[in-house]
Amino acid sequence: MDLPDPEKNFPRPPPTKKDMEAEWESHARKMEERRNLGLAEDYWRQSGVGERHRLPIMLGANLEAHRQWAYSLGLAREVVKNGGMMAFLGSPGNGKTQMAAYLVWEVVHRPAPALFVESAEMVKALREPFKSRESELTVMRRFVDPVLLVIDEFRLGKTDWEQEQMGFILNKRYATMRPTILTANMARPEFSAMLGPRLCDRFREDGQVIVFNWGSFRGKGAGSD
Repeated sequence: MDLPDPEKNFPRPPPTKKDMEAEWESHARKMEERRNLGLAEDYWRQSGVGERHRLPIMLGANLEAHRQWAYSLGLAREVVKNGGMMAFLGSPGNGKTQMAAYLVWEVVHRPAPALFVESAEMVKALREPFKSRESELTVMRRFVDPVLLVIDEFRLGKTDWEQEQMGFILNKRYATMRPTILTANMARPEFSAMLGPRLCDRFREDGQVIVFNWGSFRGKGAGSD
């Protein structure tokens, strides 16, 4: 009986150990990418970003404003990367909230958890332990733990208690190098007066205050704030 011809039965050389290891690594990499994509989708759903700001970025026909917005996005990315604090200031409609939402999208696709919350909603959540069995620490961790926290329409609070709670969260995030973005429809002097010297120092040390001083994008096909 003739032995099988290796040239006919194995037109290609049998895989080596190195080939099999490379194939397994490729398979594992694809599985990791799928897992990360699933995580990113979960984090995005849980982020708190509203439907309006999940739409594609549309900044209208003002090319100079578009250029400034894109340049500011680059500055903001660096602060997020370095774990600093940031403020987006200016009049309504010039893309502050849209930029913050876009940065949340980038963080959740690392993938990592991020939270977008309005200031009034946050204060309401901080008061929940008074009405339920949820502990104060559990509520605090909701805002301290995310890799990125965005507080939209930021206000420090009217009462001493509100200011103390908000200050604790901001300082805790600063100490753990978790980036925080505050958006506010106000000028820089008004914002600085509201924060006070201690929190202002956080921005000077490793943060950024970006003043959105170009025209409004609203009414030009944009869903931006």
